[in-house]
Amino acid sequence: MRSGQGISAERVRAVKTGEDQLRAIIDTIPVLAWSAHPEGLAEFFNRRWLDYAGLSVEEARGWGWTAAVHPDDLKRLTDYWRSILASGEPGEIEARLRRFDGEYRWFLFRAEPLRDDLGNIIRWYGTNIDIEERKQAEALLAAEKRTLEMILDAIPQLIIAIGAEGSFLYANQAVWEYTGLTKEELSENHRDVFHPEDTERLRDEREAAISRRVPFAYERRVRRRDGQYRWFLAQYKPLLDE
Repeated sequence: MRSGQGISAERVRAVKTGEDQLRAIIDTIPVLAWSAHPEGLAEFFNRRWLDYAGLSVEEARGWGWTAAVHPDDLKRLTDYWRSILASGEPGEIEARLRRFDGEYRWFLFRAEPLRDDLGNIIRWYGTNIDIEERKQAEALLAAEKRTLEMILDAIPQLIIAIGAEGSFLYANQAVWEYTGLTKEELSENHRDVFHPEDTERLRDEREAAISRRVPFAYERRVRRRDGQYRWFLAQYKPLLDE
């Protein structure tokens, strides 16, 4: 009997040690981690999550964690959370979380269901990964793109960008004004604005020139919005990767 009690006590200590080690790992990983009941009520947050938000476990449980979400993102985030709870599928969404000092940073919210042998969801596990630097870089690139487009739109020449395989990518304001076409119309087949005789005449020459991956030029006619064709010098310059 004593031997059985001794084994039982050892097992209890082993389980406790394992739980402590697991908790230490979860609290140490460099992401904010959490878990929730099948119906979506949050029950656990790792130490990094609580330290970041400046909330206690009691304050964050249930739907209390939403207090740390940016007001502009709250409805979108909670609506999405309810939608994946209903579908039972994993999901991810971006939203801002308030740090303990009041600063908001962008995070990628990820949620994954844990199912039993019958396929029933018994727990939701999730992480919040800081993506603030990425969002700032995206905003900077978007601002640079807008500036570049404004510069290109101010140039009174027709400028078009095409993909390596010849698909339409971009046209400046001068192209829209000259052709009278919308972006969607030009995207469907930008070659329609060229004179059919020139398209046939230049097809092989153009394909050969593109395959050489060097700048080239030729003359061709482009249809104006009133249906008249005018001659243009088309100059191509490739953008090469490493």
